[in-house]
Amino acid sequence: WKKVLNMEGNSGPYIQYSVARTNSVIKKAKDEKQKPQKEVIMEKEEKELLQTLIHFPEVVFNATQSYSPNLVCNYLYDLASSYNTFYSKHKILGSETEEFRVELTSATGQVLKNGLSLLGIQAPEKM
Repeated sequence: WKKVLNMEGNSGPYIQYSVARTNSVIKKAKDEKQKPQKEVIMEKEEKELLQTLIHFPEVVFNATQSYSPNLVCNYLYDLASSYNTFYSKHKILGSETEEFRVELTSATGQVLKNGLSLLGIQAPEKM
């Protein structure tokens, strides 16, 4: 059980925690007044996160064709890891590209929620 409930590894709670983290950022962003958006020059972690996000439909298709839900599990873990790396390295709220980063966070949270839903796992609002 210790391995299954691990909040720092390839586990359901780790992905659920990542969803809760995205929800927290979005809630805080709604409470703050956003600055006007400047031109976005993406950081390495932002590009990697976007590149991971765009593969969700393909992963779901492949998983359904091969009857392999583990493909979705692996993808969600990779996405959560990519988001958490981005989150730990870059300021989201109050940054020069806050609007873009909040939208990136929102998209990540939605894809994580959708993936968990496909697997029959609840995505908590907060943890």
